[in-house]
Amino acid sequence: MMGLGSVMVIVATIGDYSVCKGKRKVLGLFAVLLAALVVAELAVGGMVYLQREEIGKFLVEFYTKVIERYKKDKGSIDINVTQTLKFIHTQLKCCGVNKSHKTELKDICSEQTQEICTEYIKNFFNSKMLTVLGIFGTGAVLIAALVCTIILLKRLKRENAMISKCLSLIV
Repeated sequence: MMGLGSVMVIVATIGDYSVCKGKRKVLGLFAVLLAALVVAELAVGGMVYLQREEIGKFLVEFYTKVIERYKKDKGSIDINVTQTLKFIHTQLKCCGVNKSHKTELKDICSEQTQEICTEYIKNFFNSKMLTVLGIFGTGAVLIAALVCTIILLKRLKRENAMISKCLSLIV
């Protein structure tokens, strides 16, 4: 998503330049890039929606592996793993893979934790799916921008044709 956002900024800059300078070819490039962005956003959004269960399972498996590694190498584990787990537990207000982990992992769990993280992660991802699908709203805005760009292209073409016609009459 971050990459897509960066590309959107670059495309917007190209669009601004083309409109300000009245360059039809650059505006055409902007329209093509905008159409590609719409397709990419809708494809990514659709893929995330269709794969939401698998993504939730993957995140739960990843979390479980990190917890297992932490418990196995507790004395010699990398400080980054410890800090990551503390951050996850603090932000999500959950702890561990099962209820016994709350006491086993008390050094990295927040005192406010009520839920088991694996269940919370699964439920969190499914409950926030509408937020993830907000990308379709962005796609709708991009489609509106694409329509406006096409209208502007046609007007610029008509205007250039009129200017050429007037110049040919003068000469």
